[in-house]
Amino acid sequence: MKLLERDPELVPDAIGHRMAHGGPNFKQHVILDDAVMAELERIQELAPIHNPPAVRLVAACRRLYPNLPETVVFDTVFHATIPEVARGLRPCRPRWWPSTAFASMVFTAPVTNTWRRKRPNCWRAL
Repeated sequence: MKLLERDPELVPDAIGHRMAHGGPNFKQHVILDDAVMAELERIQELAPIHNPPAVRLVAACRRLYPNLPETVVFDTVFHATIPEVARGLRPCRPRWWPSTAFASMVFTAPVTNTWRRKRPNCWRAL
């Protein structure tokens, strides 16, 4: 944002935003509008580390470039497409459950056993 603000010749054609958690209502990536923005503000605490700063950035982009098309992609879209039969193979759902880092955790936690020690009753079928 600071780079765009400093150089007036850098004007994007569109803006894409990554949001860690889309909550139960966003099962697809979306084009940003007022209704989407209101829902993002409502669900930002589902990923308290990632979503609030992302929502602030979305709001800043909307103020700075009000006429540009914007999209929002959600890490949770991937997890919404997991077949029901595979859902039993994942650990229990802490409130931050789906994230792009989850795949790394799934493959490294059983090896390092660090996450298992912190959440001893979370692993199912692993």
